[in-house]
Amino acid sequence: MGKSLLGIIIIVIIIITTTRFRQKIKRFQGICGTIRKHLKKTRTDTQMKFYKVVARPSLLYGSETWVTTKRDMTGLEAAEMRFPRSVTG
Repeated sequence: MGKSLLGIIIIVIIIITTTRFRQKIKRFQGICGTIRKHLKKTRTDTQMKFYKVVARPSLLYGSETWVTTKRDMTGLEAAEMRFPRSVTG
């Protein structure tokens, strides 16, 4: 296998992984929105428990196999902080 073919294969893998990564973040944000919407009149600690038990694992499932860029990591950190910031005020 030539170097150029190997380079193309690596680029394709990174593009596919990045697309899946962004889909996971969108799904995570949808779960967080649902928790906020349906539990907005409950105590903060109850909302945070739902976040820790439902939303966070859905985002991090399979994360050990991700190929991430600096931009992906920044997006992940922002997505993780958005929910606790909105709940606690």
